[in-house]
Amino acid sequence: MGARRPLTAWKAIGAQTGGEYSLCEVRGPAGFAAPLHRHERENEGFYVASGEVTLVLGDVETRLVEGGFGFAPTGSPIHSGSRRLRRGCSF
Repeated sequence: MGARRPLTAWKAIGAQTGGEYSLCEVRGPAGFAAPLHRHERENEGFYVASGEVTLVLGDVETRLVEGGFGFAPTGSPIHSGSRRLRRGCSF
């Protein structure tokens, strides 16, 4: 894992789930943030397996800790960082 780069492990992809969902585990260092993006056709959920994450939806920031869950519904405001890690984290 390079500086501020996550390690992503795909657990299931659309071809395996009939296009219903994809599932991945992301392990990232403190300071990692996903780029600004929006989903026009899919929901996005975040389960924090370890560490601490800040979910950013539009102007709202929600702190998630181990065991926490966040949700970005289809068409939700552009979310950034969606995962700004305060500490090393797995989600």
